[in-house]
Amino acid sequence: MVFFTPEEAVPGTVHPEIPDSPFSPRWLPLGGAVLHYMDEGLGTPPILMLHGNPTWSFLYRGVVSRLRDSFRCIVPDLPGYGYSLPPPGYGFTPQEHAAWLRTLLRELGVEQFILAAQDWGGPIGLSLAVEHPERVKGLALFARGRAGADGRGGAGGSFHGIESSPEQAAAGQEFN
Repeated sequence: MVFFTPEEAVPGTVHPEIPDSPFSPRWLPLGGAVLHYMDEGLGTPPILMLHGNPTWSFLYRGVVSRLRDSFRCIVPDLPGYGYSLPPPGYGFTPQEHAAWLRTLLRELGVEQFILAAQDWGGPIGLSLAVEHPERVKGLALFARGRAGADGRGGAGGSFHGIESSPEQAAAGQEFN
């Protein structure tokens, strides 16, 4: 879900029609795309907050307001959501989203982080945790989704395959 046209999603642009967003926008341009993110507060390790589908970083505005006095909060809009624009040919796969997150963390110099992920952000964020469990200092997953093949819930479907994968089992054992 893209909320803005390419002309509107320009680094430095803030849209006054988005109420209750007191944070300065930050941008990571890369390969014809632009990733919008919030980076607020101080503290180590930072909390990487991932939204689900079809939400965006705006979901976490209240959480960031409450935590930024004690924690650094990094909250990206995944490509194609909120203010972020995907590169041409982007497939919106968990692997592509995770690649953007790896790039963002590298660009920000973040070596370790606490992962907080909602819905579709769960499987995306867990892929980072499975790749480098030593980097993840805490884990909070909520409403991570369990859609059925028809998208309305129940067993089966793509989320079930992710949740029952050996990688997720390993991440669950590591962080629970």
